Amino acid sequence: MQTLPKPFSRAFAAFYLAALALAGIVGLTAPQESRAAALTNTFENTAGGIFKGTNITAPKPLAVGLATACDETGVTELANSGGYARVALSPSTAWSGPTGGNATITNASAVTFPKATADWNGGAIIGYWFLADSAVNGGGSILLCANLTTPRTVTAGATLTFSVAAISIARDN
Repeated sequence: MQTLPKPFSRAFAAFYLAALALAGIVGLTAPQESRAAALTNTFENTAGGIFKGTNITAPKPLAVGLATACDETGVTELANSGGYARVALSPSTAWSGPTGGNATITNASAVTFPKATADWNGGAIIGYWFLADSAVNGGGSILLCANLTTPRTVTAGATLTFSVAAISIARDN
């Protein structure tokens, strides 16, 4: 389990990044909604730099991963087997926005995991997704994580995809 520091205060999280929506794992379900379960000290320290006049460097790459557990104390990422791997995204091209009154940022292109060569998580339920600052399984820092409203299983031969705008990060008004 990767250890996560305590999340933002709820008030600051509501200001900066309070609602996460996860929709449409293509081929597996209809759109679903998800809320942030944890925002980490790594993310908090970066965002805090805005108020302190500190130069902020965006992590490159950002990577989307899957987990079986996610809360303030950590995430349990899927094992690097059966074809599972984090999906690296370029911060400069992978996101669109912010748009609208709540400054929503969404994924600008589909996020497609590698085709499963064996059942992921031993065929058991996968309940969470996360953003990390490394594409290496188990590496880097977890920036935020959220539950899948409807947990999934990924079996051999399946391809898991988040469609365009399925990952939505918005400031709660």
